[in-house]
Amino acid sequence: MAASTYLNRLPIKKLPITTVPVPLVIHGLVGFFLLYIIFDWGRKFLNFLSQSQKTTKSKDLGEAFDVFDENRDGFIDEMELQRVMCALGLTEAAELENCRKMILAFDQNGDGKIDFGEFVEMI
Repeated sequence: MAASTYLNRLPIKKLPITTVPVPLVIHGLVGFFLLYIIFDWGRKFLNFLSQSQKTTKSKDLGEAFDVFDENRDGFIDEMELQRVMCALGLTEAAELENCRKMILAFDQNGDGKIDFGEFVEMI
């Protein structure tokens, strides 16, 4: 007997697509929702971590800016930069003309002062 005739004798019932066992469907849906919850929680956790790092970095940059901004006007001018350079012991860089050149190198809007946004870009 040939193999093809033997296979033709087996009664094979073709089931419609709608006769999938209900427990299998429920199991698949529960697994899908559990994966969704796990990945959503992971995404929220990573967003939380990145926000806390941004906040810490912004706070540190603000404190560093405040070291330079002695009169708290929101700008660093050549006199304030000169004061910090002298405090650091950089005598050659502390000359007023050199401080003016440093500020002009990073001054994006041309006002002769460094604001916080320019300070962040410089750092």
